[in-house]
Amino acid sequence: MNIALLTLPLNGRNYGGMIQCYALCRVLRCMGHNVVVLDRRKNRASFIRRILSRIKQFVYKRVFCVKGKYFDWNYVCRDLDYFISANMSVTKPLYSSLSLEKEFLHGSFDAVVFGSDQIWRRQYVSSVLDFWGGFIPQDSSVRRVVYAASFGTDGWDYTEEETLACRNLSSAFNAISVREHSGVELCRKYLGLDVEMMLDPSLLLHKSDYVSLLDSEEKCLPDAALSAYILDMDSEKEQMLALVGSYLRTDSILRLSILDYEDEGRRNGTFRYPSVSRWLSVYEKGSFVITDSYHGCIFSILFNKPFVVIANHQRGLTRFVSLLSMFGLQYRIVESVGDLQSRLSEVLAPIDYDAINVLLAEKRNAGIDFLNKSLRYGK
Repeated sequence: MNIALLTLPLNGRNYGGMIQCYALCRVLRCMGHNVVVLDRRKNRASFIRRILSRIKQFVYKRVFCVKGKYFDWNYVCRDLDYFISANMSVTKPLYSSLSLEKEFLHGSFDAVVFGSDQIWRRQYVSSVLDFWGGFIPQDSSVRRVVYAASFGTDGWDYTEEETLACRNLSSAFNAISVREHSGVELCRKYLGLDVEMMLDPSLLLHKSDYVSLLDSEEKCLPDAALSAYILDMDSEKEQMLALVGSYLRTDSILRLSILDYEDEGRRNGTFRYPSVSRWLSVYEKGSFVITDSYHGCIFSILFNKPFVVIANHQRGLTRFVSLLSMFGLQYRIVESVGDLQSRLSEVLAPIDYDAINVLLAEKRNAGIDFLNKSLRYGK
């Protein structure tokens, strides 16, 4: 079966989005399908605005010699782009609903799989209707399957028109699943849909599948007592890192913070985002993980590492609560330095992964079974 996969854009530094797409592509290919990712990006600025932006960049860099204002993004994202091109079949960038529709019609697809990640979070996409199949002709017989889609939050922010349109579009789907408990409730309350909850695609693979992606350089890194993947670093999170390091009696931290790399770029005029292999080394090499990332949580669990999650309300805390509650690990979330200090021995205690791994295997099988049935048998 020829399958089109629609998820959030793969450009930029969204490691979790990239990995979940890789995992879903791999699972579908292992089922015997051909998979092409429809690279729907946010709507492009007008031609005139793009020209003015190029002129502005030239003036800053060549005339005023300003460092760290504009970067060569082909260089910055080179390692990430390589991972994408080496592991996934991706269309050219699609900057509008019309270009998405044309690419779909040109591809002669048998099915479209929507997901995973926050594809239904309105603020993250230019047209939420695209991610409800609005680009597929009404008379098309193509299968439509949603796998582990996320709204990102537990609130409903669609307009009345969008809600009605999504309700109508959803009637054409063969199967719909969401990633969070809140998504089940939102679909029921606002769209009249009874949907299932499934694992994030990255959990459909095994630890060994990701270890095989490590480069020789990362494999040779020494083990670390503490590793950290922080999306939104600030002074309070720095204090939490120091507090956990002190408790674990180590000042050696294997640290990966995107803001650190970007700050380096502003100082030196250029930088490169770390590779996917470097990102994975945080979980492979660290004996204990601290993170404020949803997929940081996922990979801590997948690699069976004890971990602490710093609550990230800005990026949607409901995702973390739903994931961790599934495995009885919601107590690993900390809200502040004071919260961490008051519960230090509890949240830094070892985790008994035996029962968690059994539950994970059951849910992994359920996710693969959902995909198999929904693609094979339709409604």
